[in-house]
Amino acid sequence: MKKFILLFTVMLTTVSFAQIKKVDTTTSSGEVIGKIEPFGQSLEMECTKNGNVYNFRYLDHQYSTLKEYANFSFEDVDNSFEDFYKMTIELFETKPKESVMLEVKDYYIWVAYKKTMGIASVSFKSSLKTVGAPISYTKEFNKKQIEKLFGKNK
Repeated sequence: MKKFILLFTVMLTTVSFAQIKKVDTTTSSGEVIGKIEPFGQSLEMECTKNGNVYNFRYLDHQYSTLKEYANFSFEDVDNSFEDFYKMTIELFETKPKESVMLEVKDYYIWVAYKKTMGIASVSFKSSLKTVGAPISYTKEFNKKQIEKLFGKNK
């Protein structure tokens, strides 16, 4: 009976450890193009490239008490990544009053220019194209941070 209980215990621990699987995260996240981590704090926004798809992951500032990340992504068709960068940088020159709305495959993206106390900044909003999908917000970023995000200024 003691041998049976010992054998049963060994089998039970083997089965319970078999449920844990190690995942290699270094290859799945893609190449990091740029990231914004102000003053060494937690990640505010990062841009990664996985194949032909650019993914922007950012801290959602819709609710200040929750620390939740949101993202939007698009494929680099007809140099759309560079066009997105140029359009974002142009906002610092044109200073539009309204947000610029972009439509990509699965998302709507809004890019807004704002000037507060003499400091120009740009923020992003994104939402899935599904009806009733929530809109997630970034904080405002200055021109130097945007250049760092797009990998233009390391």
